[in-house]
Amino acid sequence: MTSASDQELAAACAAGSAPAVAALEAAHFGGLRLALRSMRLQPHQIDDVLQDLRADLFVPRDGRPARIGEYQGRGTLKSWLRVCATRLALKHLRRARGTAPGADDDALLEERAPADDPELACIKDSCREEFRAAFQDALSSLGERERALLRLYTVDGLSIDEIGAVYRVHRATAARWIASAEGTLLDRTRRALMDRGRIGRADCESMLRLVQSQLAATIRRRLVAAT
Repeated sequence: MTSASDQELAAACAAGSAPAVAALEAAHFGGLRLALRSMRLQPHQIDDVLQDLRADLFVPRDGRPARIGEYQGRGTLKSWLRVCATRLALKHLRRARGTAPGADDDALLEERAPADDPELACIKDSCREEFRAAFQDALSSLGERERALLRLYTVDGLSIDEIGAVYRVHRATAARWIASAEGTLLDRTRRALMDRGRIGRADCESMLRLVQSQLAATIRRRLVAAT
């Protein structure tokens, strides 16, 4: 589905069209169920999250229009819905744990992510806090355009061609910018880890190989948790 047709469907849902809501659910809620299952939620938790998502997306409240109207076509509707569902899933997990809103979202996202390479699990577990701090420092140190590019690519799900259109540059330039931002992020993470002095070079490189193989997912978790 193109961004234009995504926008048309979202607009029809915002206008209260029952067929449009049914079409959106038929097209996307199966994929959202699988995504929530990958976060290791129980079936009843998934049902609760999707029910809350329906209310959040399609029901006006407190004098405000239905939230589906906020979708502006930046990236696919599929990616936008997944971000919404992930945030609601985190709210459910926080309630189950009795933690405050916004508390420890980063840890929850990482905990619920698919399992990492078992060979590196002990390294990541033993250095979890150092890695988290180093990666977040590196991500925060990126320039505004670099962070925006990574958000468009990993969170909003824009293709290279779509990002090129946003910035009015050739797709090759957009691809080069994204690759540069990812490379800078990894280099700064490496430097931050080594500067802390508690992780040997071999362990550091092993962790970075793991991160590089899952870079988009790692960036997405951090950026979603930060919003």
